Amino acid sequence: MIRWASDYNRFGYRRIRIYLQRDGFELSAGRMHRLWRKHGLQRPRKRPRKRISGPARDRVERPVVANKVWSYDFVFDHVATGQQIKCLTVVDEGTRECLAIDVAGSIRSRRVIDTPCSPCLGARTTRRSAFGQWPGVRIARAAQVDHG
Repeated sequence: MIRWASDYNRFGYRRIRIYLQRDGFELSAGRMHRLWRKHGLQRPRKRPRKRISGPARDRVERPVVANKVWSYDFVFDHVATGQQIKCLTVVDEGTRECLAIDVAGSIRSRRVIDTPCSPCLGARTTRRSAFGQWPGVRIARAAQVDHG
């Protein structure tokens, strides 16, 4: 038992018992555990993972000013008839306020581009500044150029 424990130090008494049974030594689990403790055998403790120090990483600060950064996401759901609907949500990152929700069965790139310029958001931004704050516009414009 001690030879097996020194050769395979990552194994505990249960696994060493299996090796002893293969060699012809029949021991009950309780007896094996008693002998294991009597000889002071232990599995080595796992070393804790090394933590990455905090200041070394670049942390993205959350904006605290309203209308500085907007994020958008698509949420999918099903109606009672089984039809799938898509919801485009626009959220102000500074206030965590939902600015707009556009719900439709299909939302194409042109509609994604026009959402920040919709009348409900007109008081918050102008069309020119919306494109500066709206990262999906560049992607959607590229998709329109590629696909007509």
